[in-house]
Amino acid sequence: MDYSRYTFNQLTEALEAMDKKAYPDNYKALSSAIQNYPTDKLQTEAFIDEVSPMGVSQLKIKLADTDNPSHRAILHSLITFKSNRFTKIKFWFTWITVGLVLLIGSSFAPKAYKSIASIVGLSSFILCIVIAAVKHRKFNRKIRDATEAQKNT
Repeated sequence: MDYSRYTFNQLTEALEAMDKKAYPDNYKALSSAIQNYPTDKLQTEAFIDEVSPMGVSQLKIKLADTDNPSHRAILHSLITFKSNRFTKIKFWFTWITVGLVLLIGSSFAPKAYKSIASIVGLSSFILCIVIAAVKHRKFNRKIRDATEAQKNT
């Protein structure tokens, strides 16, 4: 079995859960994978565990103090993700608010235009939700592409 794509914690948890007597070959292979685990990969995992709970401002300070290129890429990705998470919430809130204003505004139309205004208000609200969904998808694609570009450098 290829253990190279698992984290150190995953490997140690698997070893603890494995029955040594029932699966001696697998136990030996897993023990060997843990003993030969690359030091740089272990350090990167520890760094990720250290910085993941930090806020954006703390991550930016850490970025300014870090010279390690792989750590800088991790910090850039975390800053981008955490910054954009709040942007997405504001984005959805804005479009839903616009849609609701149009929907509520249609209720103040004169009686002669009430049915048309209701249709226009409701369709405007639905259109705002669709626009928000499409823009949200494009936004996610940009973040994913930026993250992939940072990983490849």
